[in-house]
Amino acid sequence: MHEFYTTTGTKPQDRKLNQVWYKIIVDGVSTGSQWRLNNGIPARPHSSTELKEELTLYNPSLAEVKFALDPRFMVQASELTHRRESSIQFAVSDPLLAEHIIKGKVLNLFGKACKTRKYQERTPSTPQCRKCKALGHREDKCTARPRCTLCGEEHTEVQHTLQCGACRAYPQYADVDFDEDAIEKGIVGQCTHSLKCVNCSAKNLESLHSATSRQCPERIRAMGSARDVNRSSNQGDTNDQFQTVPKKKTKAKKSASTANPTTTAPAVPTGGTNSRYDALDSVNLTQPNTDEDHNMESQHV
Repeated sequence: MHEFYTTTGTKPQDRKLNQVWYKIIVDGVSTGSQWRLNNGIPARPHSSTELKEELTLYNPSLAEVKFALDPRFMVQASELTHRRESSIQFAVSDPLLAEHIIKGKVLNLFGKACKTRKYQERTPSTPQCRKCKALGHREDKCTARPRCTLCGEEHTEVQHTLQCGACRAYPQYADVDFDEDAIEKGIVGQCTHSLKCVNCSAKNLESLHSATSRQCPERIRAMGSARDVNRSSNQGDTNDQFQTVPKKKTKAKKSASTANPTTTAPAVPTGGTNSRYDALDSVNLTQPNTDEDHNMESQHV
């Protein structure tokens, strides 16, 4: 029997069609103890593999979970410089597990009980092209040449990092390889030194940041801040719906109980044992104290 592969190198039989993901955000996660300045050179944040190991090792309900979307930080590596904590996201395909995680309110990561919340889709009013990094159109409509997110030149972010002398110094210090594979896998972080925003520099604005930075003046002018977008997305939220990605189109009967089958998790039975994950509630998880909660919320962007 012959095996068939798609143009992207995956097997068609391995692709799961119409699979619903339940995405979860965890706030206040340590970015990595080494993500400081080691001899003046920033190291990388925790990788997706490290986040996955931490989640499954110290949270009983996730011990044997198969992530639909592996955990990762929600902002790019260059924006984690000097930041002690940030938010991560991951997805599971089991609605009962997703609901259990949200009701549990915290997950243990790197010695801290971090708050969980449901993912809500943020839809900026103005798109940003992933090809040329300009604002106002998407890459499928772009006719311009590709530009680097970090400096605006006509090369990739990986090539930019490989050309940076400061970035090359840290791998030698830490005894790790410095090549395309190491950068793409996050073993070596993307360059944070020679940054220049292609959009701000074109308008003679302060441009010492990447084109996708949340502090970019031109990006904020066009899209609004992340806080503004989040506030707009949550308007009218009843707090009882679960955002799913991708949304699965199904033919549902018109009734109050099935008004939104694509985004609402199945109802959990009341009385007795709610789900197969309730047995894990007896595990004594470390709860955050009030002062730490207040500090974390005040620092979260």
